Formats: sequence, C-alpha cells, structure tokens
Amino acid sequence: MEQKKTNHPIWIIILLFMLPPVGLVLLGEQKTVKSFYKYSIALCYVLLLFIFLLHYQIVPKTNQEKTGMQNTEKVQYKMTRVEYPFELVNGVKETINRPENEQWIQVFLEVTNEGSNKLYYISLTDNPIVLTGDEAISPDLSLSFEPFGEILPGEMKSGYLVFRLPAGKKAITFQIASYTANLQSMTR
Repeated sequence: MEQKKTNHPIWIIILLFMLPPVGLVLLGEQKTVKSFYKYSIALCYVLLLFIFLLHYQIVPKTNQEKTGMQNTEKVQYKMTRVEYPFELVNGVKETINRPENEQWIQVFLEVTNEGSNKLYYISLTDNPIVLTGDEAISPDLSLSFEPFGEILPGEMKSGYLVFRLPAGKKAITFQIASYTANLQSMTR
C-alpha cells in the first residue's frame, strides 16, 4: 500500500481564518466600497476553501481504511456464550442494576488476529449489533468490556458486549463484521 505524502499548507489555513475578518474590517458596510470588491473577497475565500479541501481530499473512508486493516490483516470472531444478567459491574467497579423495562444480553466473544501485522482493535469499527425481528441494536459500551487495544499476530483477546433491549423483545442474531451467530440456539 503506497503511503501518500501530505504537505501542510499553513498559509492556506491562516488565510481561511483571516480573510473573512479582514474583509469585514476593510469592506464592511461602508457605502463607498463597490460591490465588486465585496464579491472579490468572497470569491477568494471560496477559492482558498476549495484548494484546502481538494488538497486534503476529504472523502468518506471505506470500512477497511477506518479500521486500518490491510490485505495481510485478518480478524477472526467467535461467540463463546450468552448471558442475561440482572446486574453488571462496569469498568469503574460500579454495580449497575438492570431496569425493569429492559433486558440485557451479554455476548461473550473472542477476537483473534490471524494476520501478519499487529493491529489496534476497536469493536465499534466492525459494527456489532443484535438483531431482533424489526430492529438492530448497538451495544452499550458503558456496560461492556470489549476486547479493546493492540492485538499481536496470532494473539486472541476476549471480552463481552452488553446490548440493552426493551423488555419482551427477542434477540435473534448477533453480528460483528462478517461474523453472524444465532442467539436463539443459546439457552436462557
């Protein structure tokens, strides 16, 4: 993968921030200033903004670019078990009780780096969700203990994600990246 060299044109950034105030001070609401000069300042500002955006090529990244994965990197997922807790201990050692109008699904998973490079793993970049009959629910990271951080080649990290569902909703499927697991087969 070719690394693109990025130049930082600080003068463009400075001009982008300075041009509107300078234009207001110099031209402002004075009646003696012709509209030609006002439009010239506005055109310069738009042109500099266009150059700045073109230079940095601000475009949405693909999922592979977001996670920083290259073709030599591969992540393998495995759901080990599912629990339906009434209370949990969060990352700061506080016990959190489940509200009566909710049910919590605690999905335990293992993440293995099967690639040849170390990677920094964040589960949210792989869009973990639990599917019910009519909606997709994202995890509550304040209750979760996800396998977060650097994973060396061949290393496996484990953790869990907690999903908060309205009482009475049935979770059908757990998905993360291209991995799918049937939650119906797990006993309650």
